[in-house]
Amino acid sequence: MRTLFLTLTIMLNTHDILLAQSNSLNATEYSNLKFDNVAIQDIIDTNGNENMMQVLFKNSLIVKKGFNDAVDHWIKFTIDSMCIEFYNGVQNGSAINYDLASIDFENSSPKLSLKNKLIKIGDNVNTLSNFKSRTVNGKKIYTFGLNNYDSYVFIYVSLATNKIVKIGYNGNSL
Repeated sequence: MRTLFLTLTIMLNTHDILLAQSNSLNATEYSNLKFDNVAIQDIIDTNGNENMMQVLFKNSLIVKKGFNDAVDHWIKFTIDSMCIEFYNGVQNGSAINYDLASIDFENSSPKLSLKNKLIKIGDNVNTLSNFKSRTVNGKKIYTFGLNNYDSYVFIYVSLATNKIVKIGYNGNSL
């Protein structure tokens, strides 16, 4: 059931995002992406290792693990403001290495550091005024990634309020 939900969520989010205008990041800008002051590459480099993730997030994460036939192993880290999911766990000796699947901000507490800007849910659209967007299904969508867009940050803005309503990251394992 979780796999079906994850697949449907990814498909729905990906459909809107694929229709969105993209903003390319160079390798330095991409590696400087930070989610609540933690660099994206540091998160990816943990391969979902619980101890390494706890160190990055100061031992504040709640951990859930699972296994099913479609996704193999998965692991989810949450704090009150953010959810980070890894899946496709592969046994490597005594450890399981995971691929980063997604990061989602749950409220206005965490900040995304992007091109020397700090961005959070609830910010006015003017925070993104220098970037390209596209309006799809009643929302303005901004995407940021390397030229191949295997993985990317997405930001949704409500047209009714001109406020950021969703911030997330889709990993290249999708």
